[in-house]
Amino acid sequence: MNSLNSTGRRLTLDPDKSYRTTMRRTADTPIELVRSAPTDPYANALDPDLAKKIAMIEAEERKTKMICPACGAVSTDMRLTCHNCGVYFDGHTGSSDVRVAALASTGGLSLEEQEKLARRSYLSRRALAKLVDVSIVASFIAFQYIVYFAVARSLIAFPSAAYLAFNFFFWGMPVLSVLTILSYNAWFESSQVQATPGKLMFGLYAEDLNGQLLRSPALVGKSLLAALPLFAVVAVYAFFYNVRLQYGLSLDANSASVLALTAFTCLVTSLTMHIFVGKEDSRRTVLDVIAGMRVCERK
Repeated sequence: MNSLNSTGRRLTLDPDKSYRTTMRRTADTPIELVRSAPTDPYANALDPDLAKKIAMIEAEERKTKMICPACGAVSTDMRLTCHNCGVYFDGHTGSSDVRVAALASTGGLSLEEQEKLARRSYLSRRALAKLVDVSIVASFIAFQYIVYFAVARSLIAFPSAAYLAFNFFFWGMPVLSVLTILSYNAWFESSQVQATPGKLMFGLYAEDLNGQLLRSPALVGKSLLAALPLFAVVAVYAFFYNVRLQYGLSLDANSASVLALTAFTCLVTSLTMHIFVGKEDSRRTVLDVIAGMRVCERK
């Protein structure tokens, strides 16, 4: 047995000779390449471009992408089995035959590429939905202030009513704005629609980890936590307004530094709350984890 293994011979073929071989077309070999290869196995004439033609055919075959019928992984190598799960590319796996990626609905993308593309699309849709919802909330608050100023102007002729309207501006309007911010997500996402107008526009909906409707208290808490950085900036600015700006005094260097540092810190905090954490398939932000919810795509 050892003598047989030790007497192995290596055979080197001449690329300029056909060796009476015939190039046959397969499912992945273009017909042009087959026609350009030697087709007569009994011809004695040598094709001087045979080596180049064989190299070109092999290069085309290496470009072939095969999709595994079991796991969906794409192989670009000339393999008999899938590099991901080990299933043979021979149609004996039971479900379906091996498909060429160019003809598949995936567009030739591997499983990893499909996941990256789906995640990028999901992140874009969530960002656009958030932008739409913020715009709607800002529009609601702006409309409230427009109505307030219109009513306050009409009450100028009545001193007592004008005084009440003036005081309402400092405590009533901020409270009304906060209630609008906190109730927006809670009202829409706890309904049967399970989505704010922004999420509904981009095919998203919210649910708890058991796939059930969300409860309003959890959504109110999430909105309050998300709005805390904004409230902090407004509170610091209101403090400096009461002690300096309303008296015509400008902010000194220390006050301006405190206000700028507060705004920067609150911005970083707000961005941190929207970072995606956990496994990639969960697609949950820090706020989603705290509220015990997830945002899914509609099928």
